[in-house]
Amino acid sequence: MGRSEERNRAIRILASPAYGNRAANPYNELLTASIERAGGEVQEFSVRELVKGHWDIWHLHWPEHSLHQDGVLRAAKALLKRCLTIFIARATRTRIVWTVHNAKPHDLPFPRMYRALRRVLVLALGGWISLSDEARDDAICAIPQLARRPSWVIPHGDYRSCYPPSPPRGEARRELGIEPGTRVLLFFGLIRGYKNVPHLVRTFRTIDDPCLRLIIAGKPVGAIGEELRALAGSDSRIRLDMEFISDERLPLYFGAADLTVLPFQRILNSGSALLSLSLDTPVLVPALGSMGQLADWVGAPWVHLYEGRLDAGDLSDALAAAAAAEGHAPLQAFAWDDIGERTLAAYSDLFDGAPSEPGADGRRGPRTSAGHAA
Repeated sequence: MGRSEERNRAIRILASPAYGNRAANPYNELLTASIERAGGEVQEFSVRELVKGHWDIWHLHWPEHSLHQDGVLRAAKALLKRCLTIFIARATRTRIVWTVHNAKPHDLPFPRMYRALRRVLVLALGGWISLSDEARDDAICAIPQLARRPSWVIPHGDYRSCYPPSPPRGEARRELGIEPGTRVLLFFGLIRGYKNVPHLVRTFRTIDDPCLRLIIAGKPVGAIGEELRALAGSDSRIRLDMEFISDERLPLYFGAADLTVLPFQRILNSGSALLSLSLDTPVLVPALGSMGQLADWVGAPWVHLYEGRLDAGDLSDALAAAAAAEGHAPLQAFAWDDIGERTLAAYSDLFDGAPSEPGADGRRGPRTSAGHAA
């Protein structure tokens, strides 16, 4: 096929995942739909499809997930399979694009195997995407070889199209059985150790306010559920809904809350923060990773930052400031149509050999190893 034909036809993408993880996280399905609206052709990744050799891009998310296996032998087998798949992509001239969600993934069961997989992947990369400038810098600090590959900063999109709007606060609280006249703090999401939820419960209990409530909603991983029950004790102000929350009931929790609190010990990007903002609930997050940029993009009174270790003053101050939030959080920077167009343009750069220039809004395409737009 000649160059003119290559440029005129739609770019064909295998995505890992494209939409297969919809129940756990609608991010990939939303990204896939936005790329297709922009003119790309996207299909769920399979080795069988890759071997056919008629794909332009293999867009990979969370490569470490392939190593989450029961036992070292199964993990080693998964590592070999993934490395072989990368070699097949190279042999079929399929460019590999990696969205680096976390430079240092959480809860790695086999860190040495992951480092081996990462070395093979980075050597084969056509280019990579980060979700913020801070995320890009963090990735290069952790994996210096990435500085020699084309890169693009393209943010995580919002979740507004995934769920019904949150009901009015009074209605949501009646549905959840929360008394009127209270102020409600919410933690929502999968409960893992690095999210520091026990510290949130301990901090909440130091506040002597009978009109304050804390809801912990989400499924715990491991023994952390028992720890939270012990910490909550007999404090009737704390509600533990430690189970999977259905999409239908999810808006109730955000509608009932005055403020979502994410007390993470480590955070780079946060889909949980964007979920809260998508449902128009202000959020309190640590001043780590991309959260400063999120605060700049969305602004007060929607995003509140705290420094160091979360304390009672941080909760009280953010709760008071969040009272000024009205209407819808301004999430124009996270519009999916723009994200789809920019992602498709990034793919095109790999074929044209002409990196995107910075736009008038300061958004950047691939950069050189010196860290500037090429």
